Amino acid sequence: MEHSSNSISDLSKKNQRTVNRLWEQKPVSVDKITGLFNTIENEFYRNNPDFEPGNGWSKPTTQLNYAPLPGKLKPYPNGKALLRESTDTHDIYVDKGTRLNGTRAGIHVHESGGITFVMRGKGGITDFVEGSTNTFNPVGHYYYMPANTMMSASNFSGGNVKLMDIFITPLGQPPITVLEPGYPGY
Repeated sequence: MEHSSNSISDLSKKNQRTVNRLWEQKPVSVDKITGLFNTIENEFYRNNPDFEPGNGWSKPTTQLNYAPLPGKLKPYPNGKALLRESTDTHDIYVDKGTRLNGTRAGIHVHESGGITFVMRGKGGITDFVEGSTNTFNPVGHYYYMPANTMMSASNFSGGNVKLMDIFITPLGQPPITVLEPGYPGY
């Protein structure tokens, strides 16, 4: 399994402060959030210039990369909205929660992409992305979730892991579309 090379500590000091302030639920300007998001999104596409979104998606879906995924389907037991903000053109969502050991998110897409920060705990998150190699993202790292691409995330690292997600969508577009039966939001 490939390891992520996206350490939070490698972000600019300004972006590290934005991540920490969001996590601590301190005020953060929309410009700083969108700047952080755009930096990470641009980095992903610069480092993956040949990346193509999946071949489309539809409900129901129970496989990624032609195989079922391991782990028990379970949402965060303590999911919490940290921020909900709207501009004239976008909705901004920042959420946190705990991915319990042995559990995974249902197969889903983020139509406008997203970012997950692996903030606390012992271990990390395995990110499954249609058409890509799985990545392991340890505590202190982050990963970009490309737009319109089927994915899921699992925790098989031995302990619970606390995560923070950021989504920026056009007004009214949900941050996630669940494709797998049996997962909340399907």
